[in-house]
Amino acid sequence: ALQEELYSRQSQVSALQEISSQLLLEATFEESVEAKEKVHVIGNKLYLLLRQVAAALCSLQEMLEEADLQAATLTQPSPIREERTDQTPHRPFVYRVLRAAFPLHLLFLVLLLLVCLVPLSDEDYSCTLSNNFARSFYPMLRYTNGPPPT
Repeated sequence: ALQEELYSRQSQVSALQEISSQLLLEATFEESVEAKEKVHVIGNKLYLLLRQVAAALCSLQEMLEEADLQAATLTQPSPIREERTDQTPHRPFVYRVLRAAFPLHLLFLVLLLLVCLVPLSDEDYSCTLSNNFARSFYPMLRYTNGPPPT
C-alpha cells in the first residue's frame, strides 16, 4: 500500500516539476534557482523513498520465504529449544533499566556524601572552632564597654 501511494505521488511530483518549469520562466533568476532546487529535492526524496520501500519489501519477502521453508522442514519443535525458552524468563523493560542503572546511582550517592563531608573553606579548620566543647560548660560573657565596675 505504501509503495502504491508513493507511485501515485511520483506522478504528482512530475506534474509539479512541469508546472514549476513553466512558471519559473517569468520569475527572477534567484527565485527560480531556489524554487527549482526545492522541486528537485522533493523529486530526489521521493525516489529515495521508493528505493527504500522496494528494498524493505524484498527483504521482507526473503524473510517470509525463509520462514516458510523452516516451517515446512520442521514439523515438530525440539524439546531442547522448549526447555531453553522456559528457562529464560522475560523481565520487564523497567526492571532491566533499573538493574543496569543501580550501580551508577549508588556511585552518585557516594560521591554526594563525600562532597558533603569536605569543608567549604579553610575557615572551617581554624582554631576558633576547635575548643567549643570545653567552653560550653560555663557561660562566656562579652562586654561591649568593658567589664562592669566592681
